Amino acid sequence: MAVGEVDWEEFAAHLRAQGEEHVLDEYPEYAEYLRSKRAAEDPASDVPPPSEPAAEDPVERVVERVVERVVERVVEVLVIRCRFCQALTPVERETCKSCGAGEFT
Repeated sequence: MAVGEVDWEEFAAHLRAQGEEHVLDEYPEYAEYLRSKRAAEDPASDVPPPSEPAAEDPVERVVERVVERVVERVVEVLVIRCRFCQALTPVERETCKSCGAGEFT
């Protein structure tokens, strides 16, 4: 193996062990490797040579990426400190959220 070449068998085995086999779908080189390996194992098959793209090849999959936009909404809450337990409690509450004291201000 030359410098810079990927051992696809070892790479695929590592990803399978990690439960990340779906990552292989993002490497068109891996699909090319599988096609050339299949052609070498069964030369009589109707698999085209690696230089010709196969129509409807089940190994090559289109990876669709969905990008979700994350929107953060900042909510401000006015709090006061309970005079009994010193915990912070929203002012709209009637009792302290920590100790349950009424009229905690």
